Amino acid sequence: MTCEDCIYYKVCRGQYGDTDYFNDEVIVPDVENYCGEFEDKSKYIKLPCKVGDTVYAILRKEIVPLKVSSFIYTALGLMVEAVDEYGSTLHFDKYNYIEWFLTKEEAEQKLKEMSGSE
Repeated sequence: MTCEDCIYYKVCRGQYGDTDYFNDEVIVPDVENYCGEFEDKSKYIKLPCKVGDTVYAILRKEIVPLKVSSFIYTALGLMVEAVDEYGSTLHFDKYNYIEWFLTKEEAEQKLKEMSGSE
């Protein structure tokens, strides 16, 4: 692995400047042993949004805003836990029947498509 495989690569390089160690061309064969700050970025999951963000689900042909309360990693993959305005908790993932969107505009477009196809 090289420095580019570390989650801190951009910050580390920017902090210390263009020394030989942080140069793009330098390949340290055992950087995970050489650098005490090394964290392999392939072990991290990129989340679709943040806790506290509002996402929009289509439930019973209505767009419902939900506040993301947590993420759960299951055997099936990433699951989002969100709460509606009444305090009800919903869980959804890529295998769930609930369609959810990061923006209200995306949800409105999908709802429009669904209405047109019926």
